[in-house]
This record gives sequence, C-alpha cells and structure tokens, in this order.
Amino acid sequence: MMEHCPSDYALQFSWEESPSCETLYVVGGLYGNFQALQALKSLVEPEALVVLNGDVHWFDASVESFVRIEEGIADYILLNGNVEVELARQEKSEAGCGCFYPSWTSSLTVKWANAIHERLRERVDSSLRGYKERFGARAKSLGIWVGGKRVAVTHGDEKSLAGWMCSKENLQNPKRQRELENWFKENGVSVLASSHTCGAALLALPHGVVINNGAAGLPNFSSLGSGVVTRISTQKAPCQRLYGVYFEGLFIDAIELNYDSEAFIKEFRAIWGEDSPAFLSYGERIERGNPATPKEALVVSYADSTPFGERIPDSLKETHKLHTMQLNLGKVCNLACRHCHVEAGPNRREQMSQEVMKKALELFVRHDFETLDITGGAPEMNPHFEWLIHEGSKVASRLIVRTNLVILKESPWEHLAEFYAKHKVELVASLPEVSEEEVDRVRGRGVYGDSIEVIKRLNALGYGKNPDLKLDFVYNPSGPFLPPRAMELERLYKEQLFEKEEIFFNRLLSMNNIPIGRFRDSLERSGELLEYETLLRTHFNPSATPHLMCRSQISVSYEGRIYDCDFNQMLSLEAQGAKSLGEMLVQKSLKRRVVFGEHCYACTAALGSSCQGVIAPEPL
Repeated sequence: MMEHCPSDYALQFSWEESPSCETLYVVGGLYGNFQALQALKSLVEPEALVVLNGDVHWFDASVESFVRIEEGIADYILLNGNVEVELARQEKSEAGCGCFYPSWTSSLTVKWANAIHERLRERVDSSLRGYKERFGARAKSLGIWVGGKRVAVTHGDEKSLAGWMCSKENLQNPKRQRELENWFKENGVSVLASSHTCGAALLALPHGVVINNGAAGLPNFSSLGSGVVTRISTQKAPCQRLYGVYFEGLFIDAIELNYDSEAFIKEFRAIWGEDSPAFLSYGERIERGNPATPKEALVVSYADSTPFGERIPDSLKETHKLHTMQLNLGKVCNLACRHCHVEAGPNRREQMSQEVMKKALELFVRHDFETLDITGGAPEMNPHFEWLIHEGSKVASRLIVRTNLVILKESPWEHLAEFYAKHKVELVASLPEVSEEEVDRVRGRGVYGDSIEVIKRLNALGYGKNPDLKLDFVYNPSGPFLPPRAMELERLYKEQLFEKEEIFFNRLLSMNNIPIGRFRDSLERSGELLEYETLLRTHFNPSATPHLMCRSQISVSYEGRIYDCDFNQMLSLEAQGAKSLGEMLVQKSLKRRVVFGEHCYACTAALGSSCQGVIAPEPL
C-alpha cells in the first residue's frame, strides 16, 4: 500500500463566495448504489442544499449503471472523493483507490479495493472517457455557511482528500481531539463533515463537531437498507434521526437512508460475481448488514471522560458563606410532569413534618441564613405549609416558594395567592414554554390555560408589578438540548406573553435539564442519554464553577436529611459531615466539602445553571 498520499490530495477551505443555506445534507459514499440515490431524493426537503462529498461511484462498473448515477446526481453539488480523482487521471497513479491506510486495514482488503478501482477505471477509460473531464473539474473540498456558521465539507479529513483521521478509531485518540479542537478554533469552523472511512462517527468538542456519515450506499448498522447521511440545519429534522447533537444553533444529525436493499443486492450480484473482489470485500455487509449500532458511532471526547470533580479547582470544592436554605417539603404534587427530577405526583405520600420544619428554622436563625427557598412536589400541599410561611417570613430576609401555579386554582388552596401577597413571598413559577401545545405536552393537558389564569390573578394582586411582589418564571428545554441565550429568551417571553395574554413577570430563570429522575428515564427510552451527557460535558464552562449553588446553600429533605443541592437529594448523595438537621444544630461551623457527581456537568454547561437561573457571565 502507498505510504503517502499524492500532493494534489492536500486540502484548503474557503468561505469567500461560498453557498449559504439553512439546511444542508452531506452524502458521502454513495458507492454507485442507485437505490440509495432514489431514497435520497425522497428524503431531503425541497429547500435543502445537498452535497455529495465523494465516492459516488464504486460498484457501478457497467456503462449503464455508471451513466444512470451521473444523470441522477446532476442537480446536486458534487465533490470528488479519491475514487473520482484517480478516475480523472490520464495516467494511472500509485495511489490506486487510496493511500496511507491505517494499521487495522489488512493488505488483502487493500488488494481487493485496488482491484475494484482498476475494473472501474478500465470501464471509464474504454467507454466513458468523457467523464474524466467532469471529475477533473470538481472540487475536493467546500466551505458552506449554514445558519451563519462555517461548515467544512470534504471526503477525508481536514488535511487530505483520503485522510483517515476522521475515522472513529482516530477520533477516539485524545491527541487527535486536541488537534481538531485547535483547528476548529483557528479556522472559526463549527462543523467538519466527512465520510471516506465507511464507518459512521460523531465527535462533539467544545469548539466544533466532527460528523462522518460512513456510507450512504452501504448498511452502516444492523438493518440491511440502512445507509447514513448527515443533516446540518437550523431546524429540527422532520424525520427520525439516528443520533446527533445541537451545537451553536445547529442540529447536526445522522439520518438513516432507507433504500431498497433487495433491488440493490440484485444489481450488485449482476455486476460482481461471488468470486469478485467486490463480493469478497463487501458481500457480507451488503447482504447481512453491519453489526455496529448507532450508539457506537458516538465518540467520547477527552473532555467527556474526565470525572466532574477533577474539573473543579480544590479552592472551589468547599462551601463558603451559606446564605440559602432550601426545604423540599415532599413529593406530593397535583401534577406529574415529564421533566420532573423529583418524580413527584398525586400518588406520592412523602411529606415534611412540622417538627422537621421547626428544626430547620432553628438552624436558619442560629447560622444567619438569609434566603428560605421552599420547594416540592407542590409545597402548598403540605399540611403545615401555611405555618411554615408565617414563621419563615419572620426570620428570612428573602422567602421563596416554587409553585406550579395550577395548584392555586384548586381547592383548598385557592386563597394562597392572597396569602403569598400578604407575606411578600417571592414566587418562582414553572412555565417551560410560551407555547400552549408544548406546556401541555410536558406538564399535562390544560395546564397552560390554568397557569395563565393564575398568573393574571397574581398580576391583579401586584405580582410582577409591585417591587415587593416578585414573580419569576422557570424555563427548561423541552428536550435533550441546552437553552438559548437567557437575555434573548427573557425578552421573547415578555414580548409574547404580554402580546398573547397581557401578563407581567420579573425575570426568566433559564435552567439546564439535569439528567436524573423522569427526564433521565425519558432519555434512556429514546436512546438519547449518552448524547445528552456528551453535550453537557463538551459545553463545560469553567467560569460557571465559582458560582455553583452547592457552595452557598444546603438542601433539606422532607426527612430532615442534609444535601448539597436538590439534585443530590434526589440521588441520595448526602452531604459530607453532618447528615441531619439534628447533627447540624450542634456544630459551630457548617463549612464542608461539596459532594460532586457526573450529573453536575448540567450545572456548568454553557452559561451554567442553578435554582436562580444562569450563573456564568452572558456575552453581550
């Protein structure tokens, strides 16, 4: 095999006079599969830009099949792969069908590949010489603007037309990942889309994403007619994706290309007999599929594998002044929301006793806490709730209740809106979307309308208007992605909610979803858990770490147990040192080391997240 690639395989990218679009499909490795080409035409949206990034030809070693493919791709942007570059040469080069194969490629595989290419070249030279000029005129790389972001498209890797450095095996190497990370930063590129290696892969790094579609014209996974194409868009895919990532406003997805495998196998066998190099090399994959699974295409980055605790400087691993006490009054709730990390609901029975509440308030006063933050479940459903508000308002500088709003419309809690106003309770209300359809999908039918009705009652009492009666809303993404910029989202909420409903509020607290509880169960069912955890890890933001809420608060369970935060509480990760209110009451100092877990990446992703919204500085 050739040790080095020809000099004309070297690549350069330019975005001057580059095409721009909102949706891009990158289709590498069609391999002369006409059925896959037909499936592609049915798959893509009419307004989408389609780039075929090389190795369009391979198994189409007859005049009829070769011409049919060329006619079928005429409407698309065409880039060369190493197959086409070598077919275009007037003189045969030493590269054969490729060069610089990785060590795991056997010499027999290379021999078969060269034999396939030689047969294809003989067909072109003898009967299809006019296509040599076409291939010679095609580019080897292309820079495209998708939603205002730079996307680099090539057949191999960022350096070479036939480079193997975007194979899954190479992408797993931390040294290679650091090289790519530097390349993304230096070139301002958001996505590198490739193919060439016949194996699908996706790697998300802090400054860019590599997506390799493997092959559009071959089974990539266990199902037979299962090619893969890359879709990069500002909009969610209209079809089911295999896997993907949301990065810098782009949905970067691997989409299954379901072609007629029976017809393809028939045509393949008609051109290539069972003793041919093509059948010996590819026959089993074409006829039986590839044993890999979509999950195996996701590559863990060097940043991903670092335990969260190792990302935090020692100086930030201890609490400083504790100013907030958060009380979880139990898991009883009138709703059973899909994203609830507490897994609360109408059938739960866990409730905080008045005795525990008294101990909590004693500790609050003894150690000069400032903020009393009351949550649940629906905290209003605790039988001692009003007593707690009455007593808490006497000692807390700031008293917060986290409410689902609709509880204030149900009996016997309708009077609590006026009760809140009397005690100047700050309300933090769940309103995960401004869309009625989305709110009802996440929280239950009719919840949006009931919430708006309650908000209007609160506005009439002065909430959202009177400086002493604060009303904040909480936004959670409706799926496995990160929130938009907090300031822009708050502006959108205020404009749309006033225009649609004439309601007022103070702040929008934007929070990342923590992959625990019902949200984690949902991700596991959809196969998106690994993808979401990778997203959180690759968006780790060091500037969020000094402001982690666990460093300035304690979380108290309905049983009076002590945790660093409500999320640790749901995972039963008790705080170090004193484990209960009783033990804390006899301590002189509440300083302790924080207990971290891998779920904590959600609190440091992008702008970070806390019960008070984002925690990292937001760029202007």
